[in-house]
Amino acid sequence: MAGLPAVDLPLLQEYLPASKRGWVSGLSISLIPAGGLLSAILSAYLGTIIGWRGLFAIGMLPALMAFVIRIWVPESPRWLIGQGRIEEARRSLAWALQVDPGAIALPAALPETRKVPWRELFKYPRSLAAGILTGLSQTGGVGLALWGVTLIALVLKVSPAQASFLAIWISLIGIVGRVFGSWISDALGRRAAGTVLSLGAALTVSLGGYVHNVYLGTASVFYILALISSFFSNGAFSVVFPYMAELWPASLRASGFASFMGRVTSANSLVRPVSR
Repeated sequence: MAGLPAVDLPLLQEYLPASKRGWVSGLSISLIPAGGLLSAILSAYLGTIIGWRGLFAIGMLPALMAFVIRIWVPESPRWLIGQGRIEEARRSLAWALQVDPGAIALPAALPETRKVPWRELFKYPRSLAAGILTGLSQTGGVGLALWGVTLIALVLKVSPAQASFLAIWISLIGIVGRVFGSWISDALGRRAAGTVLSLGAALTVSLGGYVHNVYLGTASVFYILALISSFFSNGAFSVVFPYMAELWPASLRASGFASFMGRVTSANSLVRPVSR
């Protein structure tokens, strides 16, 4: 799964004009929290009936959509042109624009395409460093996604089914946050938008840890901050992922994005929450 964004975002960006990349690229990952939403709903209402094996089997079904997309979506026109496959590139562009391939005018002679090896990445040390550091900024969000339900159960002292129900709202707000992040990415620019959203996520997560046992009436401040944090952290994903791909020249976009998108942040899965 970690490899998919490294392929999908560069593919999508090669279809888009630069003015639309932030908005559309961000929207393309806006429904990722829907996976958490679906799992939370199923766990809350079916977990005690079909058990974890049944939930696991249901969770595999959406993976079949990947095959549908791979069959339906044509190859990147830019990549096809680089390979000298002009007619296929013409059909790919016609598919995206929903026009007849004959209406697509491509130059009769194309400039020679230079094969760019992967090691060319190191000619751009600033882009490499910026990409790695930007990717690592999502560590907290990945950790919360992996351990969210467990933390809710431990902190609020509720059953796994109840924790899963509470996680439904966290996922829903995450979707809203990603749509907002897609919009603000173009409205404010990548750097300003990413800074605002990342700082908001960091502040709410940190504060939630310090006030985990505080209640406003019957409402847990920890849970309220988890909701707010989901909005900010998911919004940051919609800014950070397109930005990491845009750091590179077109010939290195996929390789550059993949070089630091290897889910280093998934090391969070090795850290287990401890109940005190």
